[in-house]
Amino acid sequence: MVRPPSFCGVAPKRKAVGSPTSESAPKKRSTRVPVVYEDDSPPPPAPVKKTKSKSSMSASTSSKKKDKGKTKQKKEEVITISSDLSGEESDVVIEMPKKEGKAAPVKKNKSKVPAASTSTADKEKDKAAMKKQSSKVSKVSKASKARSLPFEDAFPAWFSQFAEEGEPDKMGGEGIEKLFEDMELSMEGAHPFILAYRVGAAPGTFGSFSRVDFKRTFQPFNIASSSTLSDWLAKAHDEIMGSVNEYNFRRFYAFVFPFLKNEGAKTIPGEMAVAMWGTVLAPKYPLAESFVEYAIAQGDKFKAVSLDVWTQMLEFCEAVQPDLTGWSEDDAWPSTIDAFVEWKKEKDAAAA
Repeated sequence: MVRPPSFCGVAPKRKAVGSPTSESAPKKRSTRVPVVYEDDSPPPPAPVKKTKSKSSMSASTSSKKKDKGKTKQKKEEVITISSDLSGEESDVVIEMPKKEGKAAPVKKNKSKVPAASTSTADKEKDKAAMKKQSSKVSKVSKASKARSLPFEDAFPAWFSQFAEEGEPDKMGGEGIEKLFEDMELSMEGAHPFILAYRVGAAPGTFGSFSRVDFKRTFQPFNIASSSTLSDWLAKAHDEIMGSVNEYNFRRFYAFVFPFLKNEGAKTIPGEMAVAMWGTVLAPKYPLAESFVEYAIAQGDKFKAVSLDVWTQMLEFCEAVQPDLTGWSEDDAWPSTIDAFVEWKKEKDAAAA
């Protein structure tokens, strides 16, 4: 067992515990040679000194034994301490033997396991955040580059990213999905229809956009990137869906039916009409949400919607409250709306 550095030099210092007589005792023992005196006088009585010397030697011997005992005891303590602190890097610290049973290193090792897993999870999150940030930076750099270029140079390269293969002047379904993904906007809401309305899409062109409409609409605003179009479209959405000015919304609502209707048809599929009412009417009018529930409950019976029903539905939602206040049997509503009123009355009565 290697002794701690602090143990070196302890034993010599402990010799000071004995009296100075312990150091002079060996000198007296070495001078026991008989002394010859010139005169015949008897020598001084030595036994007294010898007795003192023996007592001092005895005291010195006992003190040395005590010192040895103490030294031995200290050795045992140091050995116990050194075995207890074998894994530490700091100086020797005297501890009671009771503390030997502690298993602190084991606890430290156990606590490191979840910390490592947490660190791994944090690293994955950091990587994902960095990737997302890098994507945003890339989009911003592309947008700034597009702004720095003249519209005539930036627009063709931007639109061609979403154009159909073999038809450079048309953006089809896949291209529209890619555009909205690039703009980080959902296609589940009214945004695609508001975009079609603002670019002046022709009737019956649902599911596609033309290069001509985009260029005519966005050239005055110098919009030739997905990021700038996203900002522009978000403002247009708020102006139409969130504005108190019903004129903007009514014009947009009137645009949707011919845009959805196929060329030569007089109606639009009932499923399509119900989906659009849930998208553009229900967020503004609670009564429209109830009508959507009614139409879904009809199933295949709700086959098609005419322009008259489409137009009157907006009038009905504006004039009648969710509890049917404002409705009258004398009003000339389409039969589809009258059937809905009867269904809602029965439902409300059953719930009461």
